[in-house]
Amino acid sequence: MTTKAPLRVFLASPGDLIAERAIVQEAIDRYNTSRRREDDRPYELLGWESKRGTAGRPQDEINELFDRSDFLIVLFKSSWGSEPGSPLGYTSGTEEELFTGLLELGIHEQPLKDLWVGFVDHPSPSNEIEELKAQLQRRHPLLYESIKDDLDLDRKLSDRLEGWQKTAGTKTPRWLELLPRSGRDVLGAARKRLEGEKLIKLGQTGPGLERLEESSRIGGPTEQLAYSRALGRRGQLEHALRVARAAILKILDNPIELNSTLAGEAFLTEAGLLRRQGSDFEAINRLGTILGELDGKARGAWRVKSRILDERGLANQRLGRVTDARDDFSASLELRRENTRSVEIAQSLVNLVRLESLEKDFPAADNHAEAMLTVLKGAAPSDLHANAWTAVAQLRLREGRAAEGLPYALQALRLNEQTENTSGIAKSLLVLTQCSREVGEIGKARTYAKRCIEVNNSMSNTHGAGLARWQLDQLDAK
Repeated sequence: MTTKAPLRVFLASPGDLIAERAIVQEAIDRYNTSRRREDDRPYELLGWESKRGTAGRPQDEINELFDRSDFLIVLFKSSWGSEPGSPLGYTSGTEEELFTGLLELGIHEQPLKDLWVGFVDHPSPSNEIEELKAQLQRRHPLLYESIKDDLDLDRKLSDRLEGWQKTAGTKTPRWLELLPRSGRDVLGAARKRLEGEKLIKLGQTGPGLERLEESSRIGGPTEQLAYSRALGRRGQLEHALRVARAAILKILDNPIELNSTLAGEAFLTEAGLLRRQGSDFEAINRLGTILGELDGKARGAWRVKSRILDERGLANQRLGRVTDARDDFSASLELRRENTRSVEIAQSLVNLVRLESLEKDFPAADNHAEAMLTVLKGAAPSDLHANAWTAVAQLRLREGRAAEGLPYALQALRLNEQTENTSGIAKSLLVLTQCSREVGEIGKARTYAKRCIEVNNSMSNTHGAGLARWQLDQLDAK
């Protein structure tokens, strides 16, 4: 018998399909015990029963199961289901689960590989069910099946389980055109958001921002926050704040719990922009409140909590609260190490490298830098890589090894230029100015300093421009 991990199947349905849910469970149990071949992976059924009671919006807790679901079954019969209080206007929990699955189906990094919609025959199905079935008939007739009775459900599901075994090892992302009852193109908005983010990573910043702006107009808070973050990376802080606050208003206008990850992302984005504008005390207070709201939240909140700790640590560091900053960065690192082995760990290490470097604890900074570069090795280049390389260059400069820092700073500049990360360009130019000055390349140092002033002025960053101006004055005095 195989010891492979199970294939997880999420079952979504309104409350009138209790008998049908039992048939699905029986079919899966029978497949696992009698029909499964030696090399097949067993199936495990997930659904609302898999979640315990929660103080937050129950549907948020249920939706987190999609992070570990390989396939989705959606069944309808007569009832559409109850309204879940969704920020995207879904009119039933099952509708939200269907569209959450469709979103996951289009994202390469998510495990969901296929979904199947079944309409169980009933003499008087709700109007909502009839309208969904008609929309599927027009656009995606292969996505659903009509089910005559219990035996028909069992037979068709068994066929699905056989077929899914053959496709379980690969995923081909698919985006389908389907509208929820709200009429909002949530799938189109999500697709444009992902396309915009990918274009920016490929250096096509103009088209990428256009996609993100369009996604923000037709989508919800998630799309608005993605656009706000992209604007912030390009130094358009006021515009970014307006977009982030529009997302917050949309969240507050809906029955969304303040301890949800979506609310956490929104207030985190706003606080991060405030910090970059110099409002450190306001940012710290805002971030502490957000963190308190997320305390005790389910496992899905760890990512946003770690980023909140990053932002608060940076604000504390700039205010000279070194111990508080180190505690925040260390807590963020611990959260990431507990929950993932991904490159996200490097973000905490970047912050600790900078902190220990400023405190002149170079052995500690070197240890963090070595671990950081190991984590990033082999990963696709990103803003995080550029930030990490800038941090290493700053460390080498403070250690009196400016010549070793120059290659890192140049790599950071090239990557920041590729993605048009304006704030990143300014930081790497300042470090290049300092390193070039230290190694005696005065002409290059002047060029870097002048460009650094221009970039900071374009962002209305008087502090950054002042630092570069001071460097230029020192060079002119030689």
